[in-house]
Amino acid sequence: MFGIVEHPKIQGTGESRFGTVNSHASKIAGSGTCLVRKGRRRAVRLFEQSRSAWRLRTRRRRLGTRGRRIADAAVALMIRAMSRPILLLAGSAEAREIAARLGRDARWEPTISYADRPRVARHDAGRVRLGGFGGAEGFLSYLRRTGTKVVVDATHPFAARIAGRTARLCEEAGVDRLKVVRPGWTEDPGDDWTRVPDAAAAGATLAPGETVFVASGRDPVSALRGRGAHLICRRIEPPSEGFPGPDGEWLRGTPPFSVGDEIELFRGRGVRRLVVKDAGGAASRTKLDAARELGIPVTMIDRPRMPPGGTVATVDAAMAWLEAQWSDA
Repeated sequence: MFGIVEHPKIQGTGESRFGTVNSHASKIAGSGTCLVRKGRRRAVRLFEQSRSAWRLRTRRRRLGTRGRRIADAAVALMIRAMSRPILLLAGSAEAREIAARLGRDARWEPTISYADRPRVARHDAGRVRLGGFGGAEGFLSYLRRTGTKVVVDATHPFAARIAGRTARLCEEAGVDRLKVVRPGWTEDPGDDWTRVPDAAAAGATLAPGETVFVASGRDPVSALRGRGAHLICRRIEPPSEGFPGPDGEWLRGTPPFSVGDEIELFRGRGVRRLVVKDAGGAASRTKLDAARELGIPVTMIDRPRMPPGGTVATVDAAMAWLEAQWSDA
């Protein structure tokens, strides 16, 4: 879009009283390559010197056709030159929504980081990286190398180790960090829940001979085995080596699942108990609604404690925090 601007021909083409605006706009647009090459400092300095550029958007309707082209090009160039890198640690529905919104905002250069491959297939915006950073030094090196000064941790509510490490390293690096964690679930009339602090306590609620549907990821499985119950553990991508024993099985499934889907599954497999983590979220609550309809008791594993620091519960609140970060930069 910037190739259409030929600023030597523009002087005096707009209304005479906007000659200053046209002049500033043409200088900024004409030096676009310089802005991008020399980076944000040069862009900020030129932008501050050209005070009338701040009024380009509001005055563009009163400029001539070429004046409007210059105004749009100048503003786009300045936004592009001043865009800031941001690291989004993904793994939740909130992360996908934040990524989509950042992808529509030219002020940010988002990189979306996933710990594993299954969730990447549901990603729809931004630059993606997969896997870890190579330990603490690798993470700090990444922040320095990319010039990242803002990190949003929108990993799963149970990713306590990632959250703790991210908080500690961001503080060490002087990087602003925000944790996005949605509210947990609350019981409705008719629910039969038993809350427990961890997977070991969840195992104590199982009865020999009953079929238990486990929707708590892979980690708690070892604590649930050896109780005489048959475990059905649903995963997006089950381990290739199979279930670690004769008392259970992996069930492949990709969300979302409706309440009807869950009722059909629980009835068909004779499920007598659910074991779930308190992940929160409307989309994954359907299994709890199905359990209530069928009178199935639920063992609810409480969330781990998160590190202190900035925390929000919604995508809108996260975007408001990012807006403040941009304004304060």
